[in-house]
Amino acid sequence: MSCDNFTRTNPACRSIQLIEPDSTLLTSISLGGADQSLDESGVTPIPISPVARLFVTFATPKASDDYRFDYLYIDVLGVNNPGAVVPVLVDANVNGFLVDFAGVPLGEGYVLKWRVVVVGQVIRGVGIDTPEVLRVRLPMARIHTVPFEFPRSTDTYSFTELRVENLATPADAQRVVNIQVVAKTTIDFTIGINPAPDNDDYFLVARVP
Repeated sequence: MSCDNFTRTNPACRSIQLIEPDSTLLTSISLGGADQSLDESGVTPIPISPVARLFVTFATPKASDDYRFDYLYIDVLGVNNPGAVVPVLVDANVNGFLVDFAGVPLGEGYVLKWRVVVVGQVIRGVGIDTPEVLRVRLPMARIHTVPFEFPRSTDTYSFTELRVENLATPADAQRVVNIQVVAKTTIDFTIGINPAPDNDDYFLVARVP
């Protein structure tokens, strides 16, 4: 009996192929799909400019600046005789990358196609989106930036707890200190403080799921 004709019906003829994992790649733990802090692709229009340079900003900052390009090339849509334009990578960081062009686009229709995949270790630890409970002493200032122990995968996170605590100053000597989040990144967030604490007994208590 030949397996060629009975592969689908005869269990003895079925086989599978095992693919070894690539240990250089970080694995996405996002339950909602691909984690763009580890893997992102894009199509970026190239503007007509006398300066043959373009900085591409990621939609989501990368978990590390140690990433590789699966592809990086220029495509031309509907342009006759476009000429040769080649992208040359000159700088890269967690927020994006910078390319120079060998050759200058002759008009509209040029796009840069790219895909990056993080291969290095996360700088601030490997527990991306690990829940955190923070208790941070507030300075006697109107603004303060609080770092995370573990990075977030995006800057759209929320807080389940965010308040000011003072357990040392007598209650009748305390002032009401209000706080407001004024900026967020994947590695820290900044709060505005009003009024500024009048001693160093005030603490920010924050919880990020």
